[in-house]
Amino acid sequence: MESQGVQAETLLAGSDIQLQDLTTPDARASFNQKLRVFRNAVSHASSPDIGLIAGQQTHFADFGFMGYALMSADTFEEAVQLGLNYIRLAGPVLQKSFDVEGNIARFEGIEILPLEDLLSFYCEYWFGSVYTLCCDILQRPMQNHCMQFPYPAPKYVDKYRELFNCDIEFNSPKLRWEFYASELQEKLPSANKLTVTMCVQSCENMLAALQATDDIAAQVQAFILQSPGKFPGAEQVASHFNCSLRTLNRKLSESGQTYQKVLDNTRQNLAVRYLQQTSMKIEDISTLVGFSEPANFYKAFKKWTGKTPIEYRNDAK
Repeated sequence: MESQGVQAETLLAGSDIQLQDLTTPDARASFNQKLRVFRNAVSHASSPDIGLIAGQQTHFADFGFMGYALMSADTFEEAVQLGLNYIRLAGPVLQKSFDVEGNIARFEGIEILPLEDLLSFYCEYWFGSVYTLCCDILQRPMQNHCMQFPYPAPKYVDKYRELFNCDIEFNSPKLRWEFYASELQEKLPSANKLTVTMCVQSCENMLAALQATDDIAAQVQAFILQSPGKFPGAEQVASHFNCSLRTLNRKLSESGQTYQKVLDNTRQNLAVRYLQQTSMKIEDISTLVGFSEPANFYKAFKKWTGKTPIEYRNDAK
């Protein structure tokens, strides 16, 4: 947004998101906070096509370990399915679906809550970001068939055609993006089965198992795992379970736990899995388990296991 002449403070105004939250691992944004930031972006950006511009600046690193999973998928189809699974866990602004009919594959989006004047911005941002990510993992432009948008054509419609390179329809009853299904069978250049297995299968299985229990510590850990790399604070967890922080702490205490113990256990389990089952850099693992500084991760891991991350990885070989 700085390229649009908008400072971070202006973008966050009225959202209750603090500037330091942008670099805090446990900071999270609610649906309404996201809409406030979106509205500020639209109001203050110097370019009317800010949704398309912002979408093109999306990177896989923005999605933590799930970004690694998408990049490491065997085929484009597997990456698409992983992405949809992640969207459901993240709490989407739109309800998204994907299907294939004949030689056409199709994304569709339906409003969960009314976006009103932000509909065009968010549609541009969603399609722009997903298209950019798809091109990144394919390492070439996608072969689109057509795109349909449920609002009138903007004055900058040429920007749509320039980016997506396909037929563009407006005033459509649906938000829809169609591309050729043959793309789905494309083998990805950065495929890594081990990384996919570690980042998705293991963590998703753990999440599903935890959600099936009634144990408060397990429920808290399940909620923590829904925000990979940006773990929620104790107050956010209490709010999620519709209780006060005091009540949450009491319930955890009754089960012999504290929030910090649950968080540390979650971080430790994830870090151990990354070290044992992937070749990721220690610095990347540090970020994915919620540490902004690798030095802090080294210190914490040594406290948890009695070994440094490098020593632990070497011993696991």
